[in-house]
Amino acid sequence: SIILSLPHQETVSHECLMLCSGGLVMGTGIESSSNIYGLFQHICVAFELVLADGSLVRCTEKENSDLFYAVPWSCGTLGFLVAAEIRIIPARKWVKLRYESIRGLDAICKKFAEESANKENQFVEGLQYSRDEAVIMTGTMTDHAEPDKTNCIGYYYKPWFFRHVEGFLKLNRVAVEYIPLRHYYHRHTRSIFWELQVHYSGKFHSTAQLPNYLLIFFIFCLFVF
Repeated sequence: SIILSLPHQETVSHECLMLCSGGLVMGTGIESSSNIYGLFQHICVAFELVLADGSLVRCTEKENSDLFYAVPWSCGTLGFLVAAEIRIIPARKWVKLRYESIRGLDAICKKFAEESANKENQFVEGLQYSRDEAVIMTGTMTDHAEPDKTNCIGYYYKPWFFRHVEGFLKLNRVAVEYIPLRHYYHRHTRSIFWELQVHYSGKFHSTAQLPNYLLIFFIFCLFVF
């Protein structure tokens, strides 16, 4: 993955290990940097596809442009996407992430819109825990971190990210953390956003749960090793 190889990364990077470039192009690739760069398709400058007749076709804004604009959201119906050329930007070691709890649906919508419109924010994300409770996060990349505010959220013993963020609902102030870039982009990987909470209770009750535990172990091994 490009995001793991400093000093450059994708302009819009995969923010969960299970995502791939082909899926983000063919589907709806939106990430927390999309407030600046758009969807994943908008950072692509060329595609190469194998069509139904077996031919390999390259398409850009000027070459086979009809196919170029039809590929995004096509879900594989036009051919096999075998290559994509994408824009990259300089990467940094840390993400300075700012957490702010917001209450009231109107206030949540207003705050999220304001932060999304602020182009100084390289990342904008909101996690909503009820109709009227949310945490809005904004981030910027940096090479320097305050030592007492670093948080390597990707380690196996750390709480799932959405649970970690939920703790900021209890705070009546803005909080700031410095998260390693790789950990930030994989912040939802260990819990598959919040899906695993449905299947994992913390105890092994029967062999029917074995696939869930194997999945957790597989994700952990991919992330750590």
